[in-house]
Amino acid sequence: MLLPCCIVFASLLPIRAIPPAEMSPAAKKYLDAALDVIEKKSIRRDVDWSKMRSSAYAQVADAQTPTDTYKGIRYALSFVNDGHSGFFTAKDMKEMDKGEARSPGMMVLDCYVVKLAPGGPAEAAGLKLGMHVLQVNGQPVSDTPSFYDEYWKAMGQGDGRMTLLAEDRQGKHASYTVIPGKTTVIVPPSGGRLDGGYGYINVQEFEGNSRLMRKYANQIQDLIRTTDASDIKGWIVDLRLNGGGNMYPMIAGLGALFGDGDLGSFISSTGADKWGYKKGSAIEGGHSVVGIRPYKLLHKGLPIAVLIAGPTASSGEAVAISFIGLNKTVLVGGPTQGLTTANEFETLSDGTVINLCEAVEADRTGKKYGVPIRPEIFVRTSWAKYGTDEDPVVLAAKKWIDEQ
Repeated sequence: MLLPCCIVFASLLPIRAIPPAEMSPAAKKYLDAALDVIEKKSIRRDVDWSKMRSSAYAQVADAQTPTDTYKGIRYALSFVNDGHSGFFTAKDMKEMDKGEARSPGMMVLDCYVVKLAPGGPAEAAGLKLGMHVLQVNGQPVSDTPSFYDEYWKAMGQGDGRMTLLAEDRQGKHASYTVIPGKTTVIVPPSGGRLDGGYGYINVQEFEGNSRLMRKYANQIQDLIRTTDASDIKGWIVDLRLNGGGNMYPMIAGLGALFGDGDLGSFISSTGADKWGYKKGSAIEGGHSVVGIRPYKLLHKGLPIAVLIAGPTASSGEAVAISFIGLNKTVLVGGPTQGLTTANEFETLSDGTVINLCEAVEADRTGKKYGVPIRPEIFVRTSWAKYGTDEDPVVLAAKKWIDEQ
């Protein structure tokens, strides 16, 4: 094969090696500060910190700016592997502060739509709670992993759009095209009085600023207030789809069910930091994090069934822990995800945040977790029946309340 003459000519010239770029002093200073925080405050103490650092440096050896080091910080967190820490850019933090994220705005479990963000892309496309998803972009799906395989494949291509073939609860099939976009990640609490005289409160995850925290806490408490009646037999608190976020508006909103007092503690290498509830405020370390005007139940001491499942995680688990040890209270459902550890926002110089796992959670009796919470009454959630009168976990909770 003949080569272009210019290439032949070039091959005869002396070759000058291009020296590899080195990390700039500014980038190294920034990366070192991040790695120092991780090493000093991580809940994991069995890590080879020297190897963690060298591995992180290798990921971004030619970094020139702090932004160039982000990959190394994320790698360091994966190396520590506590299962709970994360890294957020300043843009991420602004969106979280507003309770927003780019998302299709839905959750699907066992191919059933169990959660929709209000006004989000999935809801706007016409999807309804309880619909059974049969296909994603023409590919059949049959369980949670197969659905999310196709979901993430679509999210990684173009604008992330996906066409879902779904069946409603009346057996009608239709196609729905969902295009991910910026949407709220806050699903308002829901509930009310169930047939038979049970108060039902469904609390899902929350993330947002102080104004949204108070709003969310008030929404929970307003549900309790409007459901409370002299003939209520007991309360059902559903945390099965609570994937975490900020626990304190959840604690403040549910405070009427807890009553004043310590509810649990964060145990770190520096000691124990208690959380609790007092007169409308969620408390940590003796200080109010979020407070609202308190409501007092018409009748204290009614039985409380707390529903948990695999999706219950992080702050959702902390709320479940807050009920453990409370008189006439039981956990019903399945084991939780196991993120019963506590994170702290560690802010770096450019506004990025390491959401670092720094403590393990303990209940009011002093029992430590760091593992999945297991229910006292085991009942597997049927996501096909979630939100219906045939939900087996709710039925088990009603039965237990009736027996008290």
